[in-house]
Amino acid sequence: MSTLRWSLSSPRLSLTRFLYNPTTHHFCLYGSVLPSFPITMSTSTSATADQKTHFRSASTSSPTAESYQVIPSVDEMDRIAEQTFQRYTVSQSSSNSIARRSGKGVAIVWFRNDLRVLDNEALFRAWVSSEAVLPLYCVDPRLFNSTTHYFGFPKTGALRAQFLIECLADLKKKLMNLGLNLLIQHGKPEEIIPTLVKAFGAHTVYAHKETCSEEVNVERLVSRVLGKVETSINSPKLQLIWGSTMYHIDDLPFDTNCLPDVYTQFRKSVESKTVVRGCIKMPSSLGPPPNIGDWGRVPSLDQLGHHEGKVNKGMRFVGGESAALSRVHEYFWKKDLLRIYKETRNGMLGPDYSTKFSPWLASGSLSPRLIYEEVRRYEKERLSNGSTYWVLFELIWRDYFRFLSIKCGNSLFHLGGPRKLKTSWSQDQLLFKSWRDGHTGYPLIDANMKELSTTGFMSNRGRQIVCSFLVRDMGIDWRMGAEWFETCLLDYDPCSNYGNWTYGAGVGNDPREDRYFSIPKQAQTYDSEGMYVSYWLPELAALPKEKRNFPGHLYINPVVSLKYGNTNKSKNINKDSVLTKRRSRSQLTKIKGSQR
Repeated sequence: MSTLRWSLSSPRLSLTRFLYNPTTHHFCLYGSVLPSFPITMSTSTSATADQKTHFRSASTSSPTAESYQVIPSVDEMDRIAEQTFQRYTVSQSSSNSIARRSGKGVAIVWFRNDLRVLDNEALFRAWVSSEAVLPLYCVDPRLFNSTTHYFGFPKTGALRAQFLIECLADLKKKLMNLGLNLLIQHGKPEEIIPTLVKAFGAHTVYAHKETCSEEVNVERLVSRVLGKVETSINSPKLQLIWGSTMYHIDDLPFDTNCLPDVYTQFRKSVESKTVVRGCIKMPSSLGPPPNIGDWGRVPSLDQLGHHEGKVNKGMRFVGGESAALSRVHEYFWKKDLLRIYKETRNGMLGPDYSTKFSPWLASGSLSPRLIYEEVRRYEKERLSNGSTYWVLFELIWRDYFRFLSIKCGNSLFHLGGPRKLKTSWSQDQLLFKSWRDGHTGYPLIDANMKELSTTGFMSNRGRQIVCSFLVRDMGIDWRMGAEWFETCLLDYDPCSNYGNWTYGAGVGNDPREDRYFSIPKQAQTYDSEGMYVSYWLPELAALPKEKRNFPGHLYINPVVSLKYGNTNKSKNINKDSVLTKRRSRSQLTKIKGSQR
């Protein structure tokens, strides 16, 4: 759950732009070609005997197959999801129903980052206000066939694309079980939605409200075009619903423009003055849908521009609401791990050191308010302690970054960040490549980066460490790291990702300036026996445990020296590489300021 911190109309602009070609693996700057940077996916085949007992084999037919663990366990996934649905839905004939259906005509539900049924207010309002609900998902080319803003990395990497495919498949199945279906169409929402509104005479399009400029711009385009649609219904409209946070925006004790600049002040205020709203009880039947001949199919990975999205090592997350609900049950109730969350949350290896809810929260497959209610149920039925509170503490962090994105606007994406600092940064492509591919010479950095490219996931501790190394030790433009995370992370959302990167780079809302994570200290504290680094860097597994994080000449030479925290164990810095780096820096274009 710690990764939840990670998990406006003007465009996100810059003066310098690098484009990344996913076919040739080159960066291009205004038409010039820079050195080839292949995307490296970890393919190591070794693991220790201890680790192999905890990881399932990806193939029983090959003794050299990689090992991975499916999150959550799929054995009872459907049964657990069904039990949870029964807890959070009500029969239409029940006297406990929150609202009765009284609307007329057709309402459209435009799914985006809310790929769930439970506690989905947009879906609920559409059902209440209509006689027929049309659920819609648009496969927007700006998400799947586009690049990140400054450096041109793939907007959505293969692993997140595969995860979202599974989310859509599960949502379609869930809606069909409730008497509906999911219409899947390829194209831009501002082109698709008005056509459907006109064809079906829909009176309202319901969707969950987003907060960052690219997403908000699409909302404005849809709303603008709807105003020009002529139907038998007067003025079809886009109705935006708030539903992405634990605390509702309307219940905050301050306007978002007056949001505290320090998280602790925000947390104490909302905890003392705001009550978390209960989950919306969804009806057990949502039909009938409009008469549609072809509902469309869940897209394939090829259709989204990727050819490989398989995990062969580490953790393999299953997309969809069913998987999300199963993981909540598995972590809270089956394994009873909630009681020790605060003590284990800084781990890095394996599925159970933290909740791992963040991928499903980012896709909207899991409601933060449902997690809140399950925590409170656990506290009532089993135990209330610091660990149960700390899960909610992390959800408040997630809320904070979401609300902060409203206050800060596009400064969240600018070089100087919300603080508008004028700092010089390097865009050294070779140094960045070494960080991105896990070839820095520091095992703790390299292992984390290989886990990210292989699984689409990295622990919260790991994210803080690799961020600090990139910006403090390498002096690299923090936006390069943020955009690479945007490509790779399963749990990417712009608010948490860029909020955390500005925080880590010292240009965001952090009361401690120049926050630094010492690699030797972090390794000794969180991977003292080198189990994590030897799993992702199996060439280190044969070394004594105390040398795995400090292998000296037995590992590749470090590409930079550390700003702080060098120890005798980590002084095998290649002087030539350091000198080369210093010379190259003097020749680099320095990026200054926070220009828009």
